[in-house]
Amino acid sequence: MKVWLASATGRPFDNAVAAARSCYSATPVTAGMAAADGVTDPAKANAIKARRDAIARSTYEAGHHTTLQHAVLHFVIDGVSRHALWCFLHAHPFYNSEQVSQRYVAVSPESIYTPPELAGNARSIFREAVSEAHEAYEELRQILEPVAEAALLRAQPSLARPAHHKRLARLRARRAQEVARYVLPLATTAHVHHTVSALTLLRYHRACAAPDAPAEVRRLVTAMVQELLAFEPQFEKILEEPLPELPVTWQLNGTDRKPAVQAAFRHEFDRRLGGRTSVLLTDLSGARSRLASAVRTVLGLPSDRLSDDDAVRMVLDPARNPLLAETLNLTTLDPLSRTLHQVNVTFATKLSHTADSQNQRHRMVAGARPILAATTGDEPDYIVPDLIASDPAALARYSRAMEASWRAAGWLRRHGPDPTVATYLLPNAVSVRLMETGELIHFHHKMRMRLCWNAQDEIRKAAWEQAMQVAAADPLIGSYLLPPCGIRFAAGKTPYCPEGNRFCGTPVWRLSLQEQRPQPPAGSVADS
Repeated sequence: MKVWLASATGRPFDNAVAAARSCYSATPVTAGMAAADGVTDPAKANAIKARRDAIARSTYEAGHHTTLQHAVLHFVIDGVSRHALWCFLHAHPFYNSEQVSQRYVAVSPESIYTPPELAGNARSIFREAVSEAHEAYEELRQILEPVAEAALLRAQPSLARPAHHKRLARLRARRAQEVARYVLPLATTAHVHHTVSALTLLRYHRACAAPDAPAEVRRLVTAMVQELLAFEPQFEKILEEPLPELPVTWQLNGTDRKPAVQAAFRHEFDRRLGGRTSVLLTDLSGARSRLASAVRTVLGLPSDRLSDDDAVRMVLDPARNPLLAETLNLTTLDPLSRTLHQVNVTFATKLSHTADSQNQRHRMVAGARPILAATTGDEPDYIVPDLIASDPAALARYSRAMEASWRAAGWLRRHGPDPTVATYLLPNAVSVRLMETGELIHFHHKMRMRLCWNAQDEIRKAAWEQAMQVAAADPLIGSYLLPPCGIRFAAGKTPYCPEGNRFCGTPVWRLSLQEQRPQPPAGSVADS
């Protein structure tokens, strides 16, 4: 793993103190003033610096941490596992991150995080399992290309024209690779640009005893902190020692985690889904009147001057609220659009790890996600992509890969140095059962992005099910949950599809939400 600080706010420590002092100063305080720049009297300069350090410590200890958010730290990380990204770096809302895509970039067998604590037979078992998973990945890429081509041609018959030969070949290979990646282990690494504030990095350091990938996360965070201290040593003055463990760790220690208990949880959760990917848990019976009341509050209108339905249309109809069609997502800056904060939705959802890794990037739709080391047992528990389910040869190869992954992970769980290392061998396909909750303003944005026909299959299916259930609970609100082209069409903004040459080939804006139902490939298990 390699970590380096690509860029950072200049003088972050001095700036934090300057921001704190400015709150109680008649004029702005600068970093130079906080650090005694230009003060020639050594005694006076030392007194100013001592005051700076005292303010830094006192504000930190009192919990007045907003000043630390002015320092922006941009890291480049190479060789972090997909599992650590999912369970730690992307498991909170206060970051920005761009990572290499397994959908569009082929994965090398060398792109693997091997826990350093593995030795001897355990290390051999781990490496053999990784090698077998990559063999399955390469075989599935080949098996799935003709299957992917058939699916593409059903959706876009025009791709069969000779003029589109190269494009079809590129899309076919990309589609096959996208689905084949489900067999890759969670130990697969990524390179990522990751930007946080100094406050978030200090929180990382204090809470790096993450239960699912503890050793890797500690190494990662230590490297990030060392990069910060090399750039700005002053942060050493407020840096706390990491907590030895988080509450979830000692709570788990008192929990019965026998396989039968784990299986009971999975079966209970799946019964609640009733065969769906996602199920609405929120009672939306009062949502319309609550939203309408918020709109009237913003506009200063009584209910006899603005009905509930008209108020909802005022904020959710793109023809009346064209901000909904803005790609910059300006709704949180508009007083009217902010009324959407007043409605919440909660879903129980089941996705693969690889799909949820994209799903969780909608960080304002917060998720309660499982600790895989505590909830995954020896019984294979995984998602089968529709494209694989549609082809017997692909399904057979995929099933063998799943059995091999669970067999190796089970051996490591029982015989390895730490049960958490077994989690790295679980495949991208492993089932993740989560609860996700969001305010309508953020849920609407998620639907706008994930109802797009270019979205990852699993997430689009979950988004469609969620939108349909909201529409069943409140048809008016649900009628405005649309893909980006549908919103732009309603707003009269052209081109309707914002994807340019990535246009899916279907004028989705002409279809009702019911007609947008994701269709599995012909012959798949989901289609039978």
